[in-house]
Amino acid sequence: MKTPGPGPKYVLPTLTGFIGHAPTHYRFPSNPMGVRLDKLKKLNYTPAPNKYDIRELTRYGTSTRPTCVLGIKPKIKYNISPGPNKYAPEQHPDTRFKTAPSYSLGTRKNLILDIKRTPCPLNYTKPSTIGPRVPDMKAAPAYSILGKSKKPPYLMPASPGPAKYGISPMQAYKKKAGSAIVLGPYPFK
Repeated sequence: MKTPGPGPKYVLPTLTGFIGHAPTHYRFPSNPMGVRLDKLKKLNYTPAPNKYDIRELTRYGTSTRPTCVLGIKPKIKYNISPGPNKYAPEQHPDTRFKTAPSYSLGTRKNLILDIKRTPCPLNYTKPSTIGPRVPDMKAAPAYSILGKSKKPPYLMPASPGPAKYGISPMQAYKKKAGSAIVLGPYPFK
């Protein structure tokens, strides 16, 4: 059966998939169908859950402490004026006459100090989003259920009693009294 018109000679571009998609229409994300991986489920290529370090991991990325960049200490010359042996006018051109311009390329001395003055934006920490004190978010009430305490019901003193300390020597805060000298069995003269 013949159809009126050009028929299959002119095919419109498809609206599904990525290959040959119509450029005038929005391309939705495609969900490809894969093969069943029943045999590969037995193989374990991933590390166990306890192998990951999640102490500083939040749902927005890692939360790190403030850090600073330690650079090299620049050498500071305190003696700015040259010594008497540094003057050698015979090695330099005569400044009384005009000369052609000369250029020398060198590094800026204060370049290292300009870069290291402030930390970069990555060094600032984000507030933690774990726990009840999340900034800019309402927190649900948190309750803790504790078991029976093993301590006696009365309050224990927080500081040690007087029997915990040793006896200090009397000479530490009073003058030493005079003492008698006991001599041996020798007769006195």
